[in-house]
Amino acid sequence: MRPEDLTNRFDGKLDVGDLAIVERLVGVMLKDDTVVQAAKSGSSGTFPVALENALKDELLRMHTTSRKLFERFFADKQFRVAVQEAMGAEFRRRHGG
Repeated sequence: MRPEDLTNRFDGKLDVGDLAIVERLVGVMLKDDTVVQAAKSGSSGTFPVALENALKDELLRMHTTSRKLFERFFADKQFRVAVQEAMGAEFRRRHGG
């Protein structure tokens, strides 16, 4: 799933700024050694946990950048899972995990 697919999945409720933040998160996650190693390990249990923890940490750091996305990520479990699935798919595509 591509970040723009999130817009379609959530009825256009994500704006260009939100998508830019999701793209930024993907970039940060791709540089996170723990997440990358978990993706490469192929473990179906390790990667989702590593990705979720790293996403939460990064979103806490980005809190002031986009309060709306921050609040939605932590309040809307379906949205949070969709973001994680989109990033997970990108990791698998890039790292073959």
